[in-house]
This record gives sequence, structure tokens and C-alpha cells, in this order.
Amino acid sequence: MTATRPLATVVIPTHNRATSLVATLAALAQQDCGPETFEVVVVPNGCTDDTATRLVEWPRSYRLRVVELDAPSAPAARNAGVEHARAPIVIFLDDDIVPAPSFVTAHLAAHGVESGGPATPVRGRVVVGHLPALLQEPPDRFAITLRAWWEAMFDRMREPGHRWR
Repeated sequence: MTATRPLATVVIPTHNRATSLVATLAALAQQDCGPETFEVVVVPNGCTDDTATRLVEWPRSYRLRVVELDAPSAPAARNAGVEHARAPIVIFLDDDIVPAPSFVTAHLAAHGVESGGPATPVRGRVVVGHLPALLQEPPDRFAITLRAWWEAMFDRMREPGHRWR
């Protein structure tokens, strides 16, 4: 890593979810790797709420860039984020996910990169982090069945040689 090139870029597309986005950005400030290890590219797309204002006012404890798009489109926002990424590893994160402090470090490790070492990720590797399904209390039969389906999907993705369809 150099002073101008982080190891990972976290791309966050967002559309009118300023409140949840702030929680996501705050959690990224608590990462256990140094702030020089990663950058964040937030892509507000077609926002009509106060997202832009909150991003301008956001305290910069890590590298944060904003790339605004006019039309609401999550795929276009993700693509724009990738186009502006400076790192060899791109991590997509939704604007309503509050990542654990080890989020960036775990992704780097899954790509074979140590946070203090060279930025030489394993080529062609896709990593999907596990996101447990949280049930509202008391859980009903539908919620329990949905959680079982969700966990089974992640179990299949953990199998060596898993192929995406």
C-alpha cells in the first residue's frame, strides 16, 4: 500500500437512506485496521432526502469520497463506485448494514492480503460475507423458515468450488 493507494475500497450505493447510511459510516470509523488501509466511496443515486448534506458534514476519520448520480439505480451506483475505486479489492456494502469492527480486515484476509502487507489479492476471488438473519421477537413459523433458507444459501456458498448461477 502507498499513501495514495489503499488496500480496499468500500463502495456504498444509497438512495434516500441518510439515517441508516450514517450508522454504516460510523461503524466503518471503528474498523480494527488503520484508516489508511481502506477508502469509502459513497454513491448517492437520485437522493431527495438530506443524504448529500450529511455526507458533506461527515467527519473524515478515513478516506471518504462521494460520487453522486442523478437517477436511482443500485447497479449504476455500484458500477460508478468501482470506477472511482483506487484499491485492488472492492467491497460492496449496503447502506443499512452496520459492519463489525473486523469487517475490512476479514475481507482482506479472505483475499489473501494482510493489512500491513503488500496489496496482492488472489485474482478472480469473490467473497460474500455471512450476514445472519435476525428475527423479530417472538419469531413466527414464516420467519424461522426464512432464516433456515437464508442459512442454507450461505452453507452452499461456503462449499469449495461453489459456482454462481
